[in-house]
Amino acid sequence: MKTRIVKRRRGIRALHDAVVNKRICDIVSAMLTAPVLPTPLSASLAGKRNYQLLLLPDIHIPHSPDILERIVNSPVLKTVDHVILLGDTVACYGTDYEYEKLGAFLERSAKPYSVVIGNHEFSFEVHDTKETYGRIWRSGSHDLRERQLAKFSSFFGIDRPYWSEQVGPYTYVFFMLPNWDEKTISKHAVIHEHDALKELPEGGDAFLRSVVSERSVQGGGVIAFCHIPLAGSISDDFVYYTPGRDPTLYLEDATMRTIASSQVPVWWFSGHLHLSPAHPVAGVRPVAANLTQIHCPSARWHTRRSLDDHNAKRYEESYSLMLRVHNGSLSLAIYDWLSEMFVSDMSRFTIAPADHRSK
Repeated sequence: MKTRIVKRRRGIRALHDAVVNKRICDIVSAMLTAPVLPTPLSASLAGKRNYQLLLLPDIHIPHSPDILERIVNSPVLKTVDHVILLGDTVACYGTDYEYEKLGAFLERSAKPYSVVIGNHEFSFEVHDTKETYGRIWRSGSHDLRERQLAKFSSFFGIDRPYWSEQVGPYTYVFFMLPNWDEKTISKHAVIHEHDALKELPEGGDAFLRSVVSERSVQGGGVIAFCHIPLAGSISDDFVYYTPGRDPTLYLEDATMRTIASSQVPVWWFSGHLHLSPAHPVAGVRPVAANLTQIHCPSARWHTRRSLDDHNAKRYEESYSLMLRVHNGSLSLAIYDWLSEMFVSDMSRFTIAPADHRSK
């Protein structure tokens, strides 16, 4: 009898949670939607052998409005075929005001785009008064994270933790963060933000292995977009705010073995670290056999320029990474939004030659 009562209570609780979560999603959906929804990369690049992607991690809207103004008014934006928003699109907590300003930026840029989530969209408690905004940083509760994830999902019309798109000899893979699905975030009442971002969403590693295995037959390479960089891509003397704090993500051993044995090059593009191109960790960093991390620079004023910069500091500079594909070959370029010129010294942002041809 006791077992039946427990099961019945669990069933009622599960039904209650499902109803509440649906109501949350319905309310958020009715209130908050991007004026321009993401466009599949495969659609905006259809039929193109040569194209250029603009990678924008950590734009933290509405911070650095002067830089955002430069971006939307820059002539180079007209040459971009697609924009990749690499997480932390909002400044602090994912407030309605931040999303309102983000929507305005998307509308003004008038470019097809793809987006992955960052930690600032959902990880923290929300403090939106004049006295508290941007000053309090505490990890959000399970229920708050659910609401913030629902807000992001509704705003961009995204309801999946990962997906892939094939364009010519490359498979582009998009990863959300590990707390994306309800099953994961419900494991803990409160998850500390810096301890929660260590792995891909549930099933993500298996998905990546299947993509790499498929590419090993077809030839070409895999380009992954995820807000968090990979473990093994930063130096031991890099300090992320406080000593001992690890800002990287760990792939499963099985995934590392699959990539190493496949002969398929995998390039992992991330933000999160707020690096200047001048930082010793910035740029292209080999992680393991066939696996390369690309640390994308942040366009906003606050960056890390040296290993002494444990926190991001304000520097009078603003850079973004361009990913170019020309006749199947991959290359990178750094654009300076202040001088409106491409950077000539690309020694840290050179991708090693690889076989990009389809078999």
